[in-house]
Amino acid sequence: MKTLKMRFISLFSAALAAAVFLGGTGSFLRGEGPQFSPEAWEHLSPKEKNLIRNEVQYFTSEIEGVAAGEGVELSWAAADWRVFKTPKIIGYQPASPILIKAPRNDFESFQIVVRPIQRKLSGLSASVTDLAGPEGGLIPKENIEIRYAYYHYVSNPTDAVSLAGWYPDALVPLEKGADGLGAPLDVETRENQPVYITVHIPEGVPAGTYAGTLTLGESGGDFTAAIPFSLEVWDFALPQEGRVETAYGLDPGLIFRYHHCGTEEERREIFDKYLRNMSEHRISPYSPLPFASYVTQWKPDADPPCCEVDFSAFDRDYKRVFEKYHFNTMMLFIPGMGGGTFFDRHPGKILDYEEGTPEYESMFSDFLKKLEDHLRELGALDKGYVYWFDEPAEKDYEFVAEGFAKLKKYAPGISRMLTEEPSDAFCAVLEEKGTNIDIWCPLSSLFSEEAAQKRMAKGERFWWYVCTGLVHPFATEFTDHPALELRVWLWQAYQRGISGTLIWQSNYWTSRTAFPDTLQNPYLDPMCYAAGYGLEKGTRSPWGNGDGRLIYPPLAAADPEKTSGYIADEPVSSLRWEELREGNEDYEMLVMLRDLAGRKADLLSAEEKSELDALFDLSSISSAIDHFTDTPDTIYAKREAIAAAIMKLSAK
Repeated sequence: MKTLKMRFISLFSAALAAAVFLGGTGSFLRGEGPQFSPEAWEHLSPKEKNLIRNEVQYFTSEIEGVAAGEGVELSWAAADWRVFKTPKIIGYQPASPILIKAPRNDFESFQIVVRPIQRKLSGLSASVTDLAGPEGGLIPKENIEIRYAYYHYVSNPTDAVSLAGWYPDALVPLEKGADGLGAPLDVETRENQPVYITVHIPEGVPAGTYAGTLTLGESGGDFTAAIPFSLEVWDFALPQEGRVETAYGLDPGLIFRYHHCGTEEERREIFDKYLRNMSEHRISPYSPLPFASYVTQWKPDADPPCCEVDFSAFDRDYKRVFEKYHFNTMMLFIPGMGGGTFFDRHPGKILDYEEGTPEYESMFSDFLKKLEDHLRELGALDKGYVYWFDEPAEKDYEFVAEGFAKLKKYAPGISRMLTEEPSDAFCAVLEEKGTNIDIWCPLSSLFSEEAAQKRMAKGERFWWYVCTGLVHPFATEFTDHPALELRVWLWQAYQRGISGTLIWQSNYWTSRTAFPDTLQNPYLDPMCYAAGYGLEKGTRSPWGNGDGRLIYPPLAAADPEKTSGYIADEPVSSLRWEELREGNEDYEMLVMLRDLAGRKADLLSAEEKSELDALFDLSSISSAIDHFTDTPDTIYAKREAIAAAIMKLSAK
């Protein structure tokens, strides 16, 4: 072990000279893993930090009271860590019991790391008991998911600080095995295999500590281990509908192609499974109603020209989906609106009538008025937004402002959203046209607090987004960056008064440009490639590993060319998708505490108000947009303190 340690340190002889490794005895530094002094860590370059994360396993703990089968090491870690496949240095923290904490209506996870030392494990299996709690409380085992981390090989790093290598990301149901069809999941000698355990806490269970057992086994051998774990349920519940607004792309066409959907029934069934997955992660898709929109009959010869709109199918699907899944936003389809991006654009058109003609303007205004009135009557007006143009360049400002002026004139109650930052130049054009943006959505690296405060003072609100253009040193969505970044992103949003997040796509499994005649296997190739924007077919222009790919098709459907027949399996989550859920849940707790503090301000002493102010100081998690925590420890500490304050205030 000493030789390995010295070899590792020599790689960074200058940068790591001040780093302190504290190790116990034993071949794998048992007892206490390697530690880095904060001062030394801060002096490392980003690439050096990533190399350490890849090659030094210092964040897993031995499990109190657990003795695995001979030749197998077991450890556990918070769910936020990427556990790399073959670290050069293994260091375990002192043995500790597995204890996770969460409110009701929350999902909370941890991971067990299985590492065979003497031989390969043949067919890793797992089962779990119910969780028994106080007052006869029970969390049934059906509320507990057991998944394994799938390792993807990154051959083309996303940016200058990323590294090539194996990255855990997809979280495949363990019972589905190595191929998604039930093949045994083997674990090679001296390789890590994380097993990811997620508990959903029902809304009605009593508060207190619940206990259960996870049993690991080997279908082709004699390895077995019984692992006790506990869950502390806090005495409050998260609301079903989230307060952080979300707008994430979800491409139904790709879902249907990868799952080999042949009938309307199959398409509806599988899409509903993706909606349920998004709902469980507190994320709303752009368009949760792909099977039913409003049907418009244009009447250009009427006096004046108008339209008739049939909302019956839309209403039926809206009521079912929003009551069942509690989404908080939906993108509204505006026929005849026109649109585009910085790359190209097109004006509006209805039938043969171009934007600007009397017939077009009369029919368009009539449709918008009918849509706004109907959404208000349905109780859905606050959910809808119009997102008709993407990332305008300066040359597009007048065109975009004119479109927003038309929307404001004909349907002032429908929210207008734009992926753009509020520059002085653009705001001047908007004011000249007599309009405004209700929801600004800049790239998070371009968010200006000064500019945002000016617009917020006018009643406008802010979302923000991440995509391929956002790389280190900012929080990103990439497979080859720490998954924790997406959780931190939500804390950063709360700090700045940002009420929503957007990601352009969540199931971007293939590129029609890069793979014009086939479909990409998103498990075997983690890179996401550009599509459109004038690129020739067959061009593979990297957008970043995992860009727009936060959920996966089931493993059995990953290569549709090799399968046939409808595949009804559930979508597969990712470490990054789970971190988004954790961030959304953290945001909910912050909002709950803020609202409670406001309602009960008259009951608080000066000391209690001071304590609350300290709780809302989130600088330990993120002191700047490009400076934030490397580990989840500070988040868990802050989260537990917030939970304690929520329970204390609720009791007043």
